[in-house]
Amino acid sequence: MLVFTGIRKKNAVYTTIYLGVVTIISALLYKYFSFVFYPYLLFYIIIPSVLLGVLLSQVGKEKPVEIGKDIELETTKGEVVARNVFAHTAIFAASRHGKTASLVYPYAKFFADNDFAGVYYDYKNGELYEVIRPLFPDNHVTFAIHRPDITTRINVINPDILKDEKDVNSIVHILLDNLLDLNSQSDFFVKSASSLLSGIILKFSLDHPNLCYLPHVCAFIQAVDFSLKVEEGKGLKEDAYDTFAGLKKFLTSNDRVKMQASSFIMGLASERQTAGVISSLTNALREVSYPDAFWALSGNDLDFNINADGNRKVVAIVNEPKNEAALNPLLATVIHSLTREMMQRNRKSSFLMMDEGVTLKIKNLSRLVATMASFKMAVVYCVQDKKQGESLYGDTKFKEIIANFSTLFFGRANESDTAKYYESYFEPKKIKTRSRSSGRGGTSTTVSEKEVPKYRAHEFTNLTTGKFAMINNGKSNMYQFKLLPNIKTEPLPDYDDALKFIVLQNYNKILKQVNDFALELGLKE
Repeated sequence: MLVFTGIRKKNAVYTTIYLGVVTIISALLYKYFSFVFYPYLLFYIIIPSVLLGVLLSQVGKEKPVEIGKDIELETTKGEVVARNVFAHTAIFAASRHGKTASLVYPYAKFFADNDFAGVYYDYKNGELYEVIRPLFPDNHVTFAIHRPDITTRINVINPDILKDEKDVNSIVHILLDNLLDLNSQSDFFVKSASSLLSGIILKFSLDHPNLCYLPHVCAFIQAVDFSLKVEEGKGLKEDAYDTFAGLKKFLTSNDRVKMQASSFIMGLASERQTAGVISSLTNALREVSYPDAFWALSGNDLDFNINADGNRKVVAIVNEPKNEAALNPLLATVIHSLTREMMQRNRKSSFLMMDEGVTLKIKNLSRLVATMASFKMAVVYCVQDKKQGESLYGDTKFKEIIANFSTLFFGRANESDTAKYYESYFEPKKIKTRSRSSGRGGTSTTVSEKEVPKYRAHEFTNLTTGKFAMINNGKSNMYQFKLLPNIKTEPLPDYDDALKFIVLQNYNKILKQVNDFALELGLKE
């Protein structure tokens, strides 16, 4: 028993006592029974006993922690191991339950200690940034549209990453999906608007790469008057053809672009229909067409291959809740573009961490998460309440997303349905019940078993800060995780408006560039 408890638990006291007892017993046996000590006692009692003790110590023993793959988390009763970060982690807990201090920060530190590159999304304007930034002092990059004074300028439609029509369509869909509720729009609108935007981006990418930036595309669609005086022909109404002649000329000058924009081009015969598509699209793009966005998205300061050797970066995507309607579509597009580039073979380990993950809608997130493990990408996805996910993705799709996370943490729930949802994740436990009945023949006791929830819903509504039910590696337990003290922080720098005039100049410059460009190509008069 001593070897079982000593070696198995790596307890030096038990192990020392065990070895001492074995030595003393062996010495006494040799002294008083030397005539039978060798070979009988030694080979048939002592050695088998030692071997049996060692073997028993291995029974049920947990495998060693795999460096760079398994993470050790601190609880009030010692460390608990979460196996295989590449199987992905989802953390559910209401606000102020200690997600960051007890779980998110340890995961971030694990990524830093093991040289992960990656992306993390900070919804609360620097709350996550301030604890993660110090962990990556040499390779940290900040993208914050609302903070032109500190943001890295990037290009989400860089021709180097838009290799073909598939890449263009992917970007267009996620941008429109966040700008508009595509499910509530008519099929014609979705196809025509996507067709137009895809065609324009592809045209810029193929034939005008020097202007292939999202702000230039937005300005081109919204600020250029495409009316041309031409003769009526080819069955098109004169006024419709005149109104959009320049745009049609632009889209039909390249056969690949013409195919992408075909749905829109075919609708040009109806001015009213075409005007409706363009009006709806421009109204959507208007929400993301402002000086700060044009500044942040009109540069090429970041190579999106952030997990490649020689370019390993950790990118903070910082939101601002009060302006999330204007920021979310662009931030979702940036995260989508970065993760697509990261999913390549033979890259070192990387991560995607999303605080308040359901504030951004990522296209095909369930498939992306399922695929990322193959590319050594670990995902940490934080959610306050499951109803937020259902509201964004729908009940079925959100379940599909969460099904791809093998490690789950459930903290405090503020709502009874959410607490019931947490309860359903845990296999019921069997308890024995006794019932006693009395009759003329005497008293009898019946023992039976029944299943009850391992953790009841009401328990999740009363959890203390830092307490989570954890599912990992086929096991489930409740732990009180330590709220790590003395976390080094580095808040976002104070706002510096020195760039304000330059940002506005850049905005006006882009408007002038696209109008001059359209005039040069004969797309406007």
